[in-house]
Amino acid sequence: MKTPIIIVIFSFFLICCESKNKSEFIGTYEIKQSSDSLLFSSATLKIISNNKYEYKGKDLEMNKSYFSNGTWKIKNDTLILTTNKAENCYFIKETISMQCENFSKDDYPSIVTKPYTESNLTIKNCTPKDRNTFYTNLNDEKFYLKNGKLNYLKRNIDCSKYFPEIEFVIKKQN
Repeated sequence: MKTPIIIVIFSFFLICCESKNKSEFIGTYEIKQSSDSLLFSSATLKIISNNKYEYKGKDLEMNKSYFSNGTWKIKNDTLILTTNKAENCYFIKETISMQCENFSKDDYPSIVTKPYTESNLTIKNCTPKDRNTFYTNLNDEKFYLKNGKLNYLKRNIDCSKYFPEIEFVIKKQN
């Protein structure tokens, strides 16, 4: 008799903790990349309670806009985004942050930034109608909560190690 009661209490505790953890991530976030007073990009990431997300942004330097939508899940204290397959033809912007390549692979790198890859398409061999709108690939994009704030878990090819003056700021709007 005691075993079923303990199982029910334990299950209730797990469900309550999971929904509290989920609710911490729900909301709209403003994401900005800047250096000193120069703003490179601005975006919003809306985490919706039905495990969906919407992402929209603008690259102010390159005059390009980007978006994506998809699903999210929580693993421990990490929010993981997965992009839906695009229904229309767009060029692909890989990830949220600016990406770099170090071609020399040494301490004195020859760095090339690659904010957009116009060779990757959402649909193979299609022709995008709009060359200034990109679909952002957020597959396996990760964020974590620390002190109640959402933080971006940078990918290996993120430019921040080459350009420490570039700030990546995420603020919750609601």
